[in-house]
Amino acid sequence: MAITTTTVVGPVVLPDGSMPRHGVLRFTLTQWDKEAGEAVVAPGPVLVSLGEDGEFSVDLWTSDVGEFGAVYAVDLDQISVASARTRLSLGRIALSGDGPVALEALLAQPVAAPTAPDVLAQALSAQSAAQLSAEVARTERAIAEAAATAAEGDAASAQAGGDTASTALTATLLAAASQGYFATVADAEAALAEDDVFWVIDGTEMVYHQIVGGAGVEILGARFQNSEAVAAIAADAQASVAAEGERMMAISCALAEQPLLARAAILGDFQWQAFAIGDQTGLKRAVDSADIFTHTRASPASYWDSFGALQTADVDEPRYDWTGGKKERLVELGTTNRVAYSADLSQWAVGSGIGVASGDPSPKSGDTWWLVTTDGTSSQRVFSSSVAALDGEVYTGSIFVDTGQSDEQDGDFRLYVGSSGSYRTVANITISGGDLSLSYVGGGLEFEVVNSGVIDLGRGIYRIFLSAKNISGATRDVVVGIWENTDVTKTIAVWGAQLEAGSIPTSYFPTNGAPATRANDEMRILGSKISEILGGVMPGDVTLYLRGTVDWADDDASVTVRFFRWTESGGNLMNVMLRGSTDRLLFEHAYDGNYGSAQGADFGGIVEGVGAEFSIASTHRSDGSVSGASFGDTIAETSLSTGLPDLHATDLLIGSVPTQVMRIKEFALFATDIGDIRRGEITS
Repeated sequence: MAITTTTVVGPVVLPDGSMPRHGVLRFTLTQWDKEAGEAVVAPGPVLVSLGEDGEFSVDLWTSDVGEFGAVYAVDLDQISVASARTRLSLGRIALSGDGPVALEALLAQPVAAPTAPDVLAQALSAQSAAQLSAEVARTERAIAEAAATAAEGDAASAQAGGDTASTALTATLLAAASQGYFATVADAEAALAEDDVFWVIDGTEMVYHQIVGGAGVEILGARFQNSEAVAAIAADAQASVAAEGERMMAISCALAEQPLLARAAILGDFQWQAFAIGDQTGLKRAVDSADIFTHTRASPASYWDSFGALQTADVDEPRYDWTGGKKERLVELGTTNRVAYSADLSQWAVGSGIGVASGDPSPKSGDTWWLVTTDGTSSQRVFSSSVAALDGEVYTGSIFVDTGQSDEQDGDFRLYVGSSGSYRTVANITISGGDLSLSYVGGGLEFEVVNSGVIDLGRGIYRIFLSAKNISGATRDVVVGIWENTDVTKTIAVWGAQLEAGSIPTSYFPTNGAPATRANDEMRILGSKISEILGGVMPGDVTLYLRGTVDWADDDASVTVRFFRWTESGGNLMNVMLRGSTDRLLFEHAYDGNYGSAQGADFGGIVEGVGAEFSIASTHRSDGSVSGASFGDTIAETSLSTGLPDLHATDLLIGSVPTQVMRIKEFALFATDIGDIRRGEITS
C-alpha cells in the first residue's frame, strides 16, 4: 500500500551563509513503525543531498499516522576544512500534514521520542505541526509573490492565473503607478477621474480598482499579497510556533514525571510551567497559566529568582519562588513588617561596644549587607524598632546572614526576639566552614520560644528566625536584634530584618522608615472558567490533587492550613485542610449542609515546620462519599454526605487564608474518580 508523506524543504546553510561542503541530510526514525496496521516503515536512514544555496526537498513518511510514536532524528553530514567527514545532530522532528514545511520551523519545536505517558504531547505536536505546515507554506508563497512583484517593478507580474486577458490587465495596472494607494475606495472616488486606476489594502492584500461611472470597481484578477503584511504574519506565526513548542516540551516533562496527569481535566505544573485543559476523558489542549489561574494581591511582594536575587512582583503579579531550589508558585498570608528600617542597621539602636558598617551588595538591588562587629564587650546589642505585643501574642523575628562575610561563630552572636531590656528569647548562631546552625534556643521570664529555624538559600546565605510568645500577663514591647556573647572581636554580616505577627516567617517585605504591609495572595480558578472547561455541568465525581511545600505551625485552630476552598452559600462546599484542633488532615464536602469527610490522623504525615512537603488528593462522589490520599496512603471516608455539591460555576481557591506560606508545584482537577490505587500513585 502507499504510505502517507509530508514534504520537507530547506534551506540549510552555515552561519556565514555558505553551503556545507558535500552536505547530506540524514533522516532516521527513532524506531520502526507501521501505518494503518499494514505498511511497516523501517527506520532508514533517508539521505538527501543539499543543492545550491543549501536548498533541498524530500517527501518523508508522515510520522503522526504511525502507531508506535516514532519521530525523526535529523543529522547533517559534511566535509570539514581538514577534509574530514563530520556529523552534526540538528535535533528531532515530528511530521504531520502534506507540507511543504520548512525544516527550520520543525526544529523550532523540541520533540522527544514519545513514550506511553507522552500521548498528550504527541497529539499537541501533531496539531502544531499541521498548523505550522499550512502557515509556513502560505507565508512562503505570499512572500515569493510579493518579492517577484517588487523585483520586476510590474504590479501585474504577481497575477495568478496567466489567462488570455493578462496583456490587457497588465496595461491597465501599469496606469496605477500615476494614481497609487488610497486609504479607502471612497477617498479614491472623490479624488480621481473616469478610468483612473488605484489600489487599496484589504487585510493582507493589495486590491486594484478602476473608476467606472464615478465608482471604484475592483479589477478581476488583481488581488496581490502585501509584502509588509505578509512579513508581519510570518513573524506572528514564528512567535506562535515557538510558544507552542515551549508548551509542548513543558507538558511532556510534566507527564513524564506524573503519567496519570494526562487524565486530568485541568493541569497546572508550576515547576515545568505546563498548563493544559481537557474534559472527563483527559487533557486536550495546552494553554498558558493565565488561561486557568487568576492571581490577586493588593500590594507588591518579593520572591527569590533562580539566580539567588531578591525580586519584586507588582500588584496582582504571580510569584514563582526558588527558595527551595526549585520553581514553585508562592501563595501566602499578608503580613506587616514592624521593623521600621529593615535594611539599614545604621538606623537601629546600637550598643556602645558594637560597630555597624555597610558591606558587600545584598541580594536586593540597592541594599548592602551590614557588618556587625563587637569589640569583645559582652552583652552589647543592636536592635530594631519595637511593636507592642499583647499578652499571649506571638511574634516572629528573622534576619538574613551571609557566612562568606562573617567570622566563624560558636554562639558569639545571638538572634534575639523580645523586649529591649532583660526579657527575651535567644538563639545562638554557629558558623563553621560556611554552614550555619542555631546551637541553643531558649526563653526568659516573660517570653517563651514557640518556633525557630534556619532556611538555607544557598551560596552561603541563610535566613534565621525565632518566634516568641508574650507570657508576661501584660503588654510588652518586642524587638528583633543581634546580641553579642563573646569577649573577643567578631563580625557577622546581616541584612533584611523582619518582625511580624505569627509563628512562621513569611517572605521578606522591605521597609524604609516605617512598618509596611504585604497583602494576602489569592490564587483561584474562576467559576466561569471551570464551567467552560467542564462543559457547564458538575461531573458526577471530582478528584482534586495538589503537591508542594508549606510553612506552618500547629496553632490548635479549627483551620490551620487550607489547601482548597471551593464553596458557595447554602452549605455547599469542598474543603481540604489541616485542622490543628484535632491534628487531622481533613477532606470534606457538604451538600445542602450535610457533611461528608475523610480524615487522616497526625496531619496525614505532613510534618510541622518550614518547607514541609505535602502531596494530597481527594475524590468527592455523587453518592456523598469522600476518599483521600496523602504521600501514597489511602484515607477512607469517616462520614457520608447526601450528595455532591454543584460547584461548577463557583471559584476554586488554592492555598487560601489562613495558610501562611505555601509553594505549589503541581495542581490537577480530574472530572472523575481516579480510584484508590491511582490516588496512592499520584501522591506517592
